[in-house]
Amino acid sequence: MREDENTSAKTPADEDKDEIGEILNEVRQRQARESGREPSVKDNAAPVQNAPAKAPEQTSAPGQDAHVPQPGTVQQNETSPHETAPQSAADGQQAYFTVGQPQSDAGEPAQDFAEAREEEDLYPEERPMHSNKKKKIIIICACVVAVAAIAVGLFFGLRAMREPETTAPTVTQTQPVTEAPVLNPLTGEEGYNAAAVGKRPVACVIENSKSARPQWGITTPDMIVEGEVEGGATRMLWFYSDFTALPDQIGPVRSARPSFVEFSELFDAVFVHWGGSHSRENYTGGYETIEADDVDNLDGISSSGAFGRDRSRGGAVEHSGVLYGSKLVDAIESKDYRTDLDKSAYSQFSFRTEPAAVGTDPCNTLTIEISSNCAEDKVLQYDADSARYINTGSYGTQVSFKNVLVLYMDTTYKTVSYKGGTETYVDYDVAGTGSGQYASEGTITTIQWAIEDGKLELLDAQGNTLQLNPGDIYLALASANHGGEATTAQ
Repeated sequence: MREDENTSAKTPADEDKDEIGEILNEVRQRQARESGREPSVKDNAAPVQNAPAKAPEQTSAPGQDAHVPQPGTVQQNETSPHETAPQSAADGQQAYFTVGQPQSDAGEPAQDFAEAREEEDLYPEERPMHSNKKKKIIIICACVVAVAAIAVGLFFGLRAMREPETTAPTVTQTQPVTEAPVLNPLTGEEGYNAAAVGKRPVACVIENSKSARPQWGITTPDMIVEGEVEGGATRMLWFYSDFTALPDQIGPVRSARPSFVEFSELFDAVFVHWGGSHSRENYTGGYETIEADDVDNLDGISSSGAFGRDRSRGGAVEHSGVLYGSKLVDAIESKDYRTDLDKSAYSQFSFRTEPAAVGTDPCNTLTIEISSNCAEDKVLQYDADSARYINTGSYGTQVSFKNVLVLYMDTTYKTVSYKGGTETYVDYDVAGTGSGQYASEGTITTIQWAIEDGKLELLDAQGNTLQLNPGDIYLALASANHGGEATTAQ
C-alpha cells in the first residue's frame, strides 16, 4: 500500500517530463509513417512513470535477463540527467527509451532536442506549455495597451465634445466718435447753444441817429443790417440767432419800415420794433406790411412787459426806448408765437470751417456810401491782428466785424404829406437779383445775390454758393440806383 502511494504521487517536474515524453513519442511515430515503415515498439514508448525513491531488488523471472527491470518500473539515476522507462513491445519483450536523448531503431539517438523542436513548429497545437504561456502573456499585454490607448482616446475625445471650442475674442479698435460742433446758423461759429438749434431768430429795429449813439448792445448782434430811411438817416436791424441769449438791454428800439419788415422775413425772424410808419398816398407803411404779411412781431407800444425806457442820457423820449433781453422769451410765449424754425423760409448762409482770403484784391480800408442822400459814410479799417474790420466813427464807440457785405438794391423815394408838411420815405426792392461785394481777411471780392421763394442766396462771381468766413456780419443795403457804392484803399 505504501508503494502504491509513492508511485501515484507526482511532482510538477514529473508531469512536465511525461508531457515531453508523449510529444517525442508522437514525433517518432510521424517520422516512421513519413518514412514508409510501421511504428516500432520504441515509437510507442509508454510515458515515463514515477518510481519509488528506492525500488527493491527483484528475482529474475524465467527466460528474462537478470538486469532487465520488470515492466512498470523505472530505473532512476540520481546523478544522471537521463532516465529510462520500460516500454512494452509487440513481441512481449520490454523496450526502453532515454528521456533526455531518444533512441532510434538502431539503438542510437534518433534526433537531438533542437530537431524535435523544429518538428514541433509544424504543429503549433503541440508546442510546449511554456511557449503557449509566453504567447498568452504577449497577447494580454497587447490587449492591455490597446485598451489603454482606446480609453485615452475616448477620454480626450469626450472632453473635447464637452468643452466647446472657444476662440479668443476679436479686439476691434473703435475710433472715438467725434460729435459735430454746434454752429451758430447766422455766423457759422462753434460753441452755439444746442438748445437753440432749430429755433427762430429775432430781428430788432435800432436807431442810428447821432442822438441815439452809442447804442445799447451795439457789439452783441450776430448780424447787423443797415439801410436808409427818410431824411438821409439810417437804421439798423439787429439779428440774434438765439432769442434766449440777448443782452439785458438793447436799443434805442425804433419804429418799423416796410423794407426792414421784409428783410426780417427772409430769415423767419420774430420782428421786434417800437411803433411803425403808416400808409399814406402811394406809400405802404410798416404796420400795413406787418399785417399784410402776417408777421409775428413784438411792438413796444403794445407789448410793454418786454420794453422800457432808459432816460439816463437825456434827450428826446424817442431815443430812449429799450428791449429787455431777459423778458423777451416771456413776451414771445405770451403771444403764442411759433418758436421752431421754418427752414423753407430761412436764408441759410454757407460758411468755411477755417477763415481764408476771399479774393486776390487787398482791402485794408473799406468806405461804404449807402446812398448819395446819406450824409455819413461808413469807414472800416482792417486790423490784421484781430482779422476784423473796425469802425470808430459811426456808432459812438468802436465796433468791429469779421465779415462785411454790401448788397446793391434798387431804392424808391416816396414823398407824402405828413403833419402839415411832407415826408420822403425810402423803399428797397427786396426781390430779384443784384450784385455786391464781400470783404474779409483783408481781401475783397465781387459777389451776386438773389431772392427767390422768400429766401436770400449769396453767390460768388461764378454763380456758386458763397462761402463766408466764420464770424459776425455787417451787411449794408446800398442803393443801386441812387449813388450807393463801396470803395477800397490799400
